[in-house]
Amino acid sequence: MELAFLNACKAGINVAAAAGNSGPSYYTADHASPWVTTVGASTHDRVASFGDKTISNFQGEKAPNPDEITGKSFTGGITGAVVLAENYPDPDESDAFNAASCNVPFPAGTFTADQIVICERGDAPRVDKAKNVAAGGFILQNIVSSANDLATDSYVILGIQVTTSARYKLRN
Repeated sequence: MELAFLNACKAGINVAAAAGNSGPSYYTADHASPWVTTVGASTHDRVASFGDKTISNFQGEKAPNPDEITGKSFTGGITGAVVLAENYPDPDESDAFNAASCNVPFPAGTFTADQIVICERGDAPRVDKAKNVAAGGFILQNIVSSANDLATDSYVILGIQVTTSARYKLRN
């Protein structure tokens, strides 16, 4: 195989080959010939966290406890009244799920610039849900506990994605 790679190199072809899985040693790699680009993968225990955001300063008798909820987003902040998307008419009147999950665009003027709309994560792409709300801000809440990985997105309106446990704090 190495001779085939050498002939390819002589013909002007750059060869890249996998380092292989030939053992636990850090010094073991297949295709170590100088005419082959050997490519390998590695792992590490470092974790990067970007776009950490919080929702706080709730007011009213039904304010969530604790007073701060964490999530992810690359957008800025907003102050306003928090409303449930499901309390507004289904935008295309075909499925009530569309309103709660913000899967289809709401008619212009459904929400105001000082409202923060709670949408459920679901079938439509996360950033499209923000486009479908199209005013103020929005909170995207995970609805399945096994999907509590939070994505740090840039939305067209101010927004944040929160976990399932935060969903229950907000809804209750």
